[in-house]
Amino acid sequence: MRIDIDTCEEILITITRNKTRSLLTAFGVFWGIFMLVALIGGGQGLQDMMQKNFEGFATNSGFLAAQKTGEALVMALDGEAVIGYEGQEQVIHAGETFKFDKFGKHSVSATKQFKMALLLVLE
Repeated sequence: MRIDIDTCEEILITITRNKTRSLLTAFGVFWGIFMLVALIGGGQGLQDMMQKNFEGFATNSGFLAAQKTGEALVMALDGEAVIGYEGQEQVIHAGETFKFDKFGKHSVSATKQFKMALLLVLE
């Protein structure tokens, strides 16, 4: 599209006649660009924070935040894992079980391919 003097004149006349509309349009463009930059920046910051929080964890790790607490029984179905419980670690193999008390601090980390069943006793 070729812009000549007549086109520029028409644009300027339209802008000066409709000042409120022009101002609102400019504000809308500014606000849209601002929000786009803010959302992209916030998303990138959140992604970086999550990566730093999970740095150093195994690929096949998972976290579970229970809504209710109670005793739990872990049954190893296949493979091998390390159970951390109250500051001590214990290796659990297929066919073995481990009991967690209510409010006990614990973790389960697979050292090899690992399948388990979890039985929760909620009160």
